[in-house]
Amino acid sequence: MWFETPTELDRNFFSSLDKFCDLIKPTGNKIFDTYSKSIYKKNLLQRKNELVNRMRVLATKRNLLENYKRNIVIYEQKVREHNWAYQTMEQREKYQKIYSYLCLFNNAVKRKIEMDKISKEYFNCKNEVIAIETATQDEFYKNQLKNLKLADIYYQSLSRTFVNYLKAHPNTEFAKKHNLNVKNFNRTFFENHLEEIKNLNPERDIQK
Repeated sequence: MWFETPTELDRNFFSSLDKFCDLIKPTGNKIFDTYSKSIYKKNLLQRKNELVNRMRVLATKRNLLENYKRNIVIYEQKVREHNWAYQTMEQREKYQKIYSYLCLFNNAVKRKIEMDKISKEYFNCKNEVIAIETATQDEFYKNQLKNLKLADIYYQSLSRTFVNYLKAHPNTEFAKKHNLNVKNFNRTFFENHLEEIKNLNPERDIQK
């Protein structure tokens, strides 16, 4: 091939690394920063609709469990055979599904655990919706999502170079410190150790 990925962390690598860091730099908006990396590749309108629908389902489940004693009596009556004549097949299936769901949580401790789980998921969905609305209504945040897409391109090149560096230098102090090799290297590791990787630049001390 006319080009081979270098095995040394050269000036081009560290220049690209600085650009990568700028592209993924947090905005300071806590909700946006938390969810931006999970939404930047998605169709935002479609994802928002999915989240809103999910929130409706979660709210319904929460209501059923919060008012458990009342609801279990209501739906126990609804699924009894003598009521079938007054119900459509669709209604009958719906009532049975709800009753079966309630029966799963006849234990108060299990209900509390499930309600906490529902509340946590609802909170996450709500904040992701806020992040999406922020990104679609504000040009600055819209550009931040574009930056994350561009950062992916930079990472592809950076990771190839870094993996080749690890192959050529498996016993560096950095690799030994983190028990790092080409098999356990990934983007999470890379992003969690950006400052240490920057310090591998032999020119950094000169530049300070």
